[in-house]
Amino acid sequence: MLRFFSTVVLLVTLIFPHPSFGQTAGSFFDARVLAIRSAPFLALVAVKESKTKYAFETRNQKGKVLERVEEKYKSAGRAPAFNRKALLARDPARKAISKHKMRIVRPGSVAVENKGAGAILYLKNRTEVVIVTSVGRLKVASFENSPDLEVQFYFDNTAGVAVVAGSNNGPKGQPVAGVLTFVALGKQLKELSDDVLAALWLESAENQLTRRSLDAGCEILGQALKLKKSARGRYLGFFCHARSGRFKDALQQLKALEIWAGRSTAGKRLLARVAGSPLAREAALQSLDINRSRKISFKAAKGFEGTSVWVKIKDGNGNNVAVFKPTNGNTYHRGEVFTYQMAKLMGTEQLYPVTFLHTLDKSGCKKFTDALGKVKYKGMKEKNRKALIGKCKKRGKLEGAVKEWVRDFQFFQAIGKAPKLKKHSLYKHLQARGAHPAAGKEMKVKTVTRLYKPDHCKKATYKGVMNVKQLAGDMSDLMIMDVLNANEDRFPGANIEFKSINGGKEVKKCIFDLGKSRVFSLDNGATFKGTRSNALADFTKRLKVSRFRRSTYETLDNLHSFVSGKTMAPGFVRKWGVDSVDDLTAYLALDKGDSHKRRKVPFSLFEKNLSNVRNHMKAYRKNKNAWFK
Repeated sequence: MLRFFSTVVLLVTLIFPHPSFGQTAGSFFDARVLAIRSAPFLALVAVKESKTKYAFETRNQKGKVLERVEEKYKSAGRAPAFNRKALLARDPARKAISKHKMRIVRPGSVAVENKGAGAILYLKNRTEVVIVTSVGRLKVASFENSPDLEVQFYFDNTAGVAVVAGSNNGPKGQPVAGVLTFVALGKQLKELSDDVLAALWLESAENQLTRRSLDAGCEILGQALKLKKSARGRYLGFFCHARSGRFKDALQQLKALEIWAGRSTAGKRLLARVAGSPLAREAALQSLDINRSRKISFKAAKGFEGTSVWVKIKDGNGNNVAVFKPTNGNTYHRGEVFTYQMAKLMGTEQLYPVTFLHTLDKSGCKKFTDALGKVKYKGMKEKNRKALIGKCKKRGKLEGAVKEWVRDFQFFQAIGKAPKLKKHSLYKHLQARGAHPAAGKEMKVKTVTRLYKPDHCKKATYKGVMNVKQLAGDMSDLMIMDVLNANEDRFPGANIEFKSINGGKEVKKCIFDLGKSRVFSLDNGATFKGTRSNALADFTKRLKVSRFRRSTYETLDNLHSFVSGKTMAPGFVRKWGVDSVDDLTAYLALDKGDSHKRRKVPFSLFEKNLSNVRNHMKAYRKNKNAWFK
């Protein structure tokens, strides 16, 4: 039998000629098809009419009830679970199956040989349930968008009958509206071809991966690739493996996609979408054997970067590929990881370096302590160096954040401090009462520095061009993230950068043109120290930001409802394999605190920060001028 999977609009658009529909009357919570007989067609359906009342019904191809047995229970706690296994064990189910010689159906697996397939179309404002056969596509049901719609598809080739059964759940998964529809399609149907099925499963997988469920999307993608290999399949396969943490497999999908890119325009276009993306860069870094590979080495950073101690990670050619930063000084490494993971949920990961948790083992600690043994610092930085060496040697392991090595960026001096930002022309675009940034308008940026520069320069000049509308939206999002992670050091440390989008070049000696650039946040370590952070004060009082991206508010509002237990996990969370608040806690690297008095339960701190920023934005929801156009 077929489990319903999502898909976008199919190429086949014919409508079935005069199909016969049958639906249940009245309201109910949920429905399950337990067994089917083909000739003549009969279906055994269990219906959950209330928390204490179940009905077992035998229905024909039009959905008409031929037999019905009710079971009533003294309380909801005494009612059996409404699932296939528990329902099949009930006497009414066993007797009906024996009497009518029905076969038990097992929805959930994908049967590609069938003459029909179920699909859920997640459209902008509604969800549609459709049936696809060799004749065309038929819309069976339509619902307002809900992340909690759970329906299953049952199809009988011989009788040409399809049944849709399930529920449209409410908050916390409580079923409030059952779904049960019978469709008599006739017996003239032909088996779907491999090409049609492969196209259907690819569309379904893509829609699931984008809106609904990582596991479901990857499962149906596997069925599609068994039928037919394609560039699109490799492209989607990369996301399945990368989001599931199978990074080496994800890189293999990218290599396969590179082959397809040489064969077709479609393959080339798909490769361009993903190559060089943050997730592709993360897959490459995550695949490195940082601990044991002899090609990977560490080198201690120079002494002018604050009090935090970290090391550069170099590849076999001596190139910097990443840094390893454990918690010390002003750096909380899990705050660094949180920021990148949260940015993925918000769709702002381009504003941050790829960052992930990594634990040095005994071999990694040897590299780490050897690198730090070759340098000496001053003051608190030196104390931190000695403490980290001692910890690594004593425990034989050390957790930290691996951050990609970022090139072609520079400090954004013109707005690096809060007073400077308030005087800058950008500031008015962050205010609800200010003018909206004009589409296509650009500004030039310039920084002269003696710190981050090539060795051949005593000082260097960096230039770039930024889109004003994008910059304003990015700055709003950047400060929102700073509230979420309780950043203490954004404006006090002048930690705002701009980064080249396509790469920079030295146009004259010590003058670097970064070309088209975007705001960037390299350092996100001074985080999760308390809700009364500099970031919250900057956002709500000092700078009083009052213009936001509508998509950012909707993301945070939905996330707040999920974390508060009011709704199930939204699609943008589930596509990363996160289905529960516990999953989210681990995904955001907040499942473990440290000895800092305000970081013992970091997820609780995040909940407060999320509520703070969401409430501040919500206060402007009726102000049309408060949202970027």
